[in-house]
Amino acid sequence: MPAMPRRVLRASLLVLFLQQAAFLACRQPSRLSRRSVRKAGDLEIPVAKAELLKAIDAFKQELNRSDLSIDFGVKGGELDKKDRAPTNLVASGAFRRASEALAERAEEVLKKVELLSGAPQQEFLKEFGTERAATDCLLHGPWRLLFTTAADATFTRNSTRGTAKVSNVVDAVAGTVTNCVDFDSGAAECLRVRLTAEAESMSRLSLMFRPAAAVGELLAPRSGEVGEPSRSGARR
Repeated sequence: MPAMPRRVLRASLLVLFLQQAAFLACRQPSRLSRRSVRKAGDLEIPVAKAELLKAIDAFKQELNRSDLSIDFGVKGGELDKKDRAPTNLVASGAFRRASEALAERAEEVLKKVELLSGAPQQEFLKEFGTERAATDCLLHGPWRLLFTTAADATFTRNSTRGTAKVSNVVDAVAGTVTNCVDFDSGAAECLRVRLTAEAESMSRLSLMFRPAAAVGELLAPRSGEVGEPSRSGARR
């Protein structure tokens, strides 16, 4: 099977950035929230973080009111027509086409992210890939998706895919990241995609897609190897 392209994960202060700001997640509870306050522009970091979460909440409310529909493939708006990469919903104008208010809420979130991105860098990937990562790596553990501009991680009610909860589990000891999608309804109950990860610096990961598994009916295998259903009903 040909090697899959690598994607880069950038980490900065409880905020995870996928290449080209496609993905953002905040871990809760925050280990860093108990540390000394540092400045982020004209705001203290806890204040900036609270404003970011407030902006994300406003975006979610507007998203729920909008008619944005993201479905499978290029036709459904999930993938870019030229390179088949996940569509950036800001750059492509998809948010703005759905509603001006939705685009404004998304832009406000990105402004808050930019403010936090200037905060002093931590060693987020310290000991990544070693036994000590379980206690020393700040990225280790489960993360919940709060905001994304990536169409493949955006699930809307006005679509075949329906709504879903998206999260990631970072196993910094094993050096893996598992993308988790739990559907609220539909043929598939959940989708898991495992990626191997390698730390390139204290704030940069290279990722390689590995096997995908779905519980229920796997409608559209996206990556990895797909074989026969297991006894549990999952296809791997």
